[in-house]
Amino acid sequence: MNHQNARGYVDSDDETHDNGTTALNINIRSKTVYNICKNKSLIKITAIEFIQFVGNWIYNREIDPDKVKELKEQYLANNRNDFFNIMDNDNDADISPAWIVSVVYDKEATGAHKLFVIDGQHRREVIRQLLEEGKINSEIEILCVMYSIDNCYKENKKKTLELFKKINNNLQLKDTDFPKILALQVVEAITKDKDLVLDSRKIIRNDVNNQGGVAHEPLIHERELYTLFNANYSLIENLSCEEIIANLKIIKQRICFKDFEDIYANTPQNIKRYAKARKYSFWLNLRSSEKYKPSEWIKYIARPNDFNP
Repeated sequence: MNHQNARGYVDSDDETHDNGTTALNINIRSKTVYNICKNKSLIKITAIEFIQFVGNWIYNREIDPDKVKELKEQYLANNRNDFFNIMDNDNDADISPAWIVSVVYDKEATGAHKLFVIDGQHRREVIRQLLEEGKINSEIEILCVMYSIDNCYKENKKKTLELFKKINNNLQLKDTDFPKILALQVVEAITKDKDLVLDSRKIIRNDVNNQGGVAHEPLIHERELYTLFNANYSLIENLSCEEIIANLKIIKQRICFKDFEDIYANTPQNIKRYAKARKYSFWLNLRSSEKYKPSEWIKYIARPNDFNP
């Protein structure tokens, strides 16, 4: 039976999934201030809830320490816990609409969070640091514009990406700040291709609570794949998703039939890595191999027949 406590958590409604992660539920209805439209609402949650229940969208821009420092100094200069509260209009200086954060609510999420920051990851980091340093009241309330998008990391990744672009279209962002649709499509295609990935549930990690986004070699995290192709976008921008997959199969062939000694230095750990790669027939994340690591084979993604280390 579910129990809602004073903060609006649903205590016994946590969901344990096959990958071992637990999705922490929060009663969204109790946090909703106003329903703007069917899939868009204004919610208000406490600072501690914001940190514990809201994760960062893993395809977001990297955290810029200088930006975090600037925002933190802005808060400390005001020195008021109601600095975040746009609804508190007793003092014009306290009203800071810029601190309203945009989040996505995905009730189908299978990681540790169902809420993800789509715009405001630097503000989230400031709040986290302030809480850690005891410089902010954990019960102050943060306003968020919440967009409901189910399966925002899977079927609706493109929809979430378009939302990200729309929200950020008034900012001076570099093109490299935007996740590339092609990179997302390639990651999805890899996970579905049985020649490259025999069992995606065992090989491809997708725990969205893993902020580092790194899996144990030779397994791979979705974010590792995405980062690889996004960072090397210039190498794939003139290729179709189908061409990239075909080229990856050639690269895989060039790796999997090499002798162990040609791939790895002879260490116990590398022997285990090779055995696991052989077991799962997955060869795209041998990052401890000097010649066959992803940062090497990606150089040949447009001309795989030249990949002869």
